[in-house]
Amino acid sequence: MNRSGKSTKTLICYNRSVCCVAAVITDESASAIASCIHNIEELELWGCQLTSVGICKIAEAVSNLSQPIKHLNLGKNEVTDESASAIASCIHNIEELNLVECELTSVGICKIAEAISNLSQPMKSLNIGKNTIDEKAENSLLGCLHNIQDKLYVQQSGISADFKSNYSSLPEPKPKLRGW
Repeated sequence: MNRSGKSTKTLICYNRSVCCVAAVITDESASAIASCIHNIEELELWGCQLTSVGICKIAEAVSNLSQPIKHLNLGKNEVTDESASAIASCIHNIEELNLVECELTSVGICKIAEAISNLSQPMKSLNIGKNTIDEKAENSLLGCLHNIQDKLYVQQSGISADFKSNYSSLPEPKPKLRGW
């Protein structure tokens, strides 16, 4: 039980990894996580009802890391355009990013894709599955693929046949496309 009397579904801390699934993480708790993020290599906050404020606090801390975080999973939290901007500003310090089922808008996807396209070192993977990806977002994603090394996950996102065709015609190296 946490202080509010609500039970935490899953919280695992192991060897510089933190995994919290389906627990409510308040803005105050997000600040606490942000304050110690320099000690974390992998952070999984799946379905934790993070607010835009909480996501922005975590993103700011990630932005200030001296070494990139290996894996950041914010899946199944609502990522607003504001928090997508914050994520975009720290993308240089994230190797693998999971934003599956985050209600991302085209604006948010475009901000993140633009930041990825400007990276000096490619990231390993991006998961934006189960978000609605329109033509504008597809074009932004095509423009950042050179900076995604391994995989781009787009499952259940309404990717168009044009995107698939444009992706197929891109030269190697390009990330593997998963979930289309």
